[in-house]
Amino acid sequence: VGNVDGGDRRQRVVVGVEVENRNKEPRVAEYRIVLRNGSGQVVASSVGNVLLAAGHTGTINVQLDVDQPALWSPDSPNLHQAEITLTSEGNVSDQISQRFGIRTINVSPKAGFQVNGKTCQLQGACLHHDNGLLGAAAIDRAERRKVELVKANGFSAIRCSHNPPSPYFLDVCDELGMIVMAEAFDVWEEPKLLKDYYNNYFEENWRKDLTAMVRRDRNHASIAFWSIGNEIHEAVSPRGVEIAALMRAAILEQDR
Repeated sequence: VGNVDGGDRRQRVVVGVEVENRNKEPRVAEYRIVLRNGSGQVVASSVGNVLLAAGHTGTINVQLDVDQPALWSPDSPNLHQAEITLTSEGNVSDQISQRFGIRTINVSPKAGFQVNGKTCQLQGACLHHDNGLLGAAAIDRAERRKVELVKANGFSAIRCSHNPPSPYFLDVCDELGMIVMAEAFDVWEEPKLLKDYYNNYFEENWRKDLTAMVRRDRNHASIAFWSIGNEIHEAVSPRGVEIAALMRAAILEQDR
């Protein structure tokens, strides 16, 4: 789910749905897309059909206009819900509900970082994935408490390090209005002190791991930046520049 500019009174929400036909013959599926605001009211909907060949995957792209939506911002983290239902031969074959926010983001040398055309001064904190004495387990209450404390102490932005955060952590950031930089790696090809580290698996796995992170988290309203790495030894080398360009292209394939 993404959105593009539509003026102050109307925003256009672009919904992309990947559909797979696992049958041995072609199938026609009916899709129903419903957008709801924070109060549960329907603000836009669409119904249509898609024909898929046996064993093939297709993408449904639908543009829905929402009149005077409650925009998401750090000060007013309004959220919407997209409900998608697929029906084939009279039976519901799949359903999904995805929460998202309607907002625009812009960065410029003069205006700085802007949300919905308003400049936001980012007060950022770097948070590791662990929860103190509780360890690295992503316990929901501990994840929420961590974000609540950061917000209460005047912070408006979080940089995750050095790996993708838990989905619930990002849910809380959506709800509380935090701006998030989601981070993928703290090592590429060059090793660090540990012998059994990700650099041993980087070449074979970086693309699928980076793609998985972006596809999982791209609908979170709180995410404004993707970080491809931190504390990377070869970042300023010619090889590092080459790797960075490949990663940037991979991210843009999934999130534009």
